Formats: sequence, structure tokens, C-alpha cells
Amino acid sequence: MSDATPQALVIDDDPDMNSIVGAYVEMSGLAYRSAADATAGLAEIARDRPDVVLLDVMLPDMDGFEVLRRIRGAPATRDLPVILLTALGDPESRRRGREAGATDYLAKPFDPDTLMRAIRLHGTGAGR
Repeated sequence: MSDATPQALVIDDDPDMNSIVGAYVEMSGLAYRSAADATAGLAEIARDRPDVVLLDVMLPDMDGFEVLRRIRGAPATRDLPVILLTALGDPESRRRGREAGATDYLAKPFDPDTLMRAIRLHGTGAGR
């Protein structure tokens, strides 16, 4: 990878949440891109692979667990860091996230400092 600013893709159908998470992405030193649903997010990943994806689980066209399985199933993205950001904080949802291959799992409402640490860790390669 070049010296270009690391990129984070936020996939969330709530425009306000997408913008809020995007602001934390930028405060963490990464460039912010967004997608409003799973289909657009997967297309964006295929078009220009980001350094990290922040993925909501409850999307209108496909749940985030399936999006994550598709990301893990493609050779070009199987090692792409994916942070699940979701209102589903129950143990079963966390288990499903781990099984689908989540790099990290943060429940909404999230702690901003915890979110920015995760973005920096997984988005800049510090955790790889």
C-alpha cells in the first residue's frame, strides 16, 4: 500500500448514524466513505477496497452477518478488517458476528473512544 490515507467504509442505512461514525473515522485519521445498504457497500468494496469496514447488522436489503460472510468468502477481501457496529448487543448476536468472521464487535450506543481505538487499530494496520 502507498502512503495514501487509510480508508474506512461505513455501511449503515441510517444517514445520521453513518455521518456520526464517519466523523469518528475522520477524527481517527482515516478517510471516510459511506454506503447506505449492503448491496452498495459490497459494490464499493469491490470497486475500491477500503482498509477497514464499519458494518451495521440491520440493513434493509441483507443482514450484516451475510455481508460479512460474503466479504470473508472472497479471496480479495477475506482478510479485510470488519468492525460490526450494531444495536444487537446480545450474546447470540455477538456469537453470530464471531462465527461470520468479525474483526471486532461494538454495540450501539458505542463509546466514542472505544470506537476510535478500534478504527485506528484495524484501519491503519496496527492490529495486523
